[in-house]
Order: sequence, then structure tokens, then C-alpha cells
Amino acid sequence: MKSRLLIIALFTSFGVFGQIDFTSYNKQYFESNFGVPYLDDFEVPFPGLSFLLGNRKFTSENIFVDKQIG
Repeated sequence: MKSRLLIIALFTSFGVFGQIDFTSYNKQYFESNFGVPYLDDFEVPFPGLSFLLGNRKFTSENIFVDKQIG
């Protein structure tokens, strides 16, 4: 049974191809977070809000530059 599964896995893996032609591209993103912590030392909760803008530039398959502001 194990040898059959191994043979099936080997034959299906021959048809798998990775990314052949790479073209550089940019990816922009926006992230927001909201939270309300309640601390033991204080009697009132403190709401918090944060924003993050980012740009990720892929120059090759293994190299990218990530810029963030927030």
C-alpha cells in the first residue's frame, strides 16, 4: 500500500512546474487595527486605532523591497 502511494506521488510530482518566467511587480497594501484594552490599574478602557500603508516591490524571485508608513 505504501509503495502504491509513493508511485502515485512520484508520477503526479513530474507534472508540477514552478514559476518559469518572472516579471518584477509592485504590490500595495493597507492594514488597520482596532482594539480596546482594559487594564487593571485604570478604571476605564482605552480604545486604540492604527493604520499602516505599504508598498512591496519584487525585483526577482528571491529579492523584494518593503516600504511601510503608519
